[in-house]
Amino acid sequence: FKALVQWVEADEDSRGDCMQQILQTIRLTLIPTSIIESQILPHRLIASSPPCLTHIASMVPRCATHILSHSTDVAHNTTSMSPSTVDDRDSQLRERPRRMSTAGRLIVVGGRDDSWRSSKHVETFEPSRGAHSWTLGVPMDQ
Repeated sequence: FKALVQWVEADEDSRGDCMQQILQTIRLTLIPTSIIESQILPHRLIASSPPCLTHIASMVPRCATHILSHSTDVAHNTTSMSPSTVDDRDSQLRERPRRMSTAGRLIVVGGRDDSWRSSKHVETFEPSRGAHSWTLGVPMDQ
């Protein structure tokens, strides 16, 4: 998100209209709600854009109530979005896990558990070592 904002702000006159389109490339479901509510939603480029707020609410249902209560533009201009209808979209998130190979290893950084609590773990899987070759790395907060 920070990289997106820096890029848009470098030439806001010509890039400002791209904000919603580029925002769709950010994996919002993996960002802690506290960060979305404290840093992303209040940012002037997001707060002043009903389409951006609507996108965030549709991708991160747990923020929909916050968005609807703080943005009259979104509440008045969006007929299909209410906290209950946004919650129904939770199972239909448009984001897919990324796939990549790193020298025969899969490195998993962070994520969320079943209760949507963020994880700071780093784990490595090396298929060449067998089916149970997960190695726990140093947590991200160290």
